[in-house]
Amino acid sequence: MVKDTRGLLQESWMRGSVDFPFQMYDMRTEGELITVPCHWHEEVEIVRMEAGGLAVRVDEEEALLYPGDVAFVNAGQLHQMKAVSRDTRYHAYVFPLKALLFEREDLAQINLLRPLLENRLGFPLLLSGEGVLASQVRRRMDDIIAWDQSRPVGYEILIKAGLLEIICILAGQNCLVEYHTRRESDVCKDILLYIQEHYREKIAVPEVARAVGISENYFSSFFGRHLNKNFVDYLTEYRINQSVILLEATDHSVTDIALECGFSTPSYYIQSFKRLKRMTPLQYRRKGGHYR
Repeated sequence: MVKDTRGLLQESWMRGSVDFPFQMYDMRTEGELITVPCHWHEEVEIVRMEAGGLAVRVDEEEALLYPGDVAFVNAGQLHQMKAVSRDTRYHAYVFPLKALLFEREDLAQINLLRPLLENRLGFPLLLSGEGVLASQVRRRMDDIIAWDQSRPVGYEILIKAGLLEIICILAGQNCLVEYHTRRESDVCKDILLYIQEHYREKIAVPEVARAVGISENYFSSFFGRHLNKNFVDYLTEYRINQSVILLEATDHSVTDIALECGFSTPSYYIQSFKRLKRMTPLQYRRKGGHYR
């Protein structure tokens, strides 16, 4: 059974396999535009843009990716992505940095891999497709994608060598940046986890602010700056996405789903659902769960 992950703000499931925890995602628009909601994970993610356009937000930084661009997400960074055209396609490679470590510590590991693993160094957000550096990294990513797809004998070593070469290319051009997890990022994660745990209940800003240790007056501006939308809109969208899972996986009535997902009334749920999905919950269910 495929695990439904739409409700998870921190991704913590296994990538690849126990023996090779590396995972390639071939992302392309099929029907509705690709939307990857705000989340984080303990692995590094490299995005190789193939076609169309992709809006990426990592912590408070934003970038618009076009074909040939390469983007990086460091371990633990909050990030979200949304296609800006219907021909959007990209490959995302997700892997744990610790899997690149050598059994015997050497200078390369001490000077490069350890600082990356310990969040003292980080990857840059964006390499423009027009630059020489992006071209070098893109070629390595294309090799990694090809090895992942064809899986020749020893492809695991080839992929790890390719990732290590990308790190060397970036280090050689002084493109690795000073990086450490900010207090603001941790607070934002606490807010999102609070929503994940309490979305079925009535949630008010004062109680969330108290739970994460910031003032009620500061909360709204803080949330908008980090999530790029206001708290009520985010909470409503999260509840709608949770309701979609129930619409697809159960035969619960719309009324029961509305109440289970934290909506005060079924009518408000239907109104909110229609605004976000362009159809009612029953229409969505009758269409087999497919978006327009």
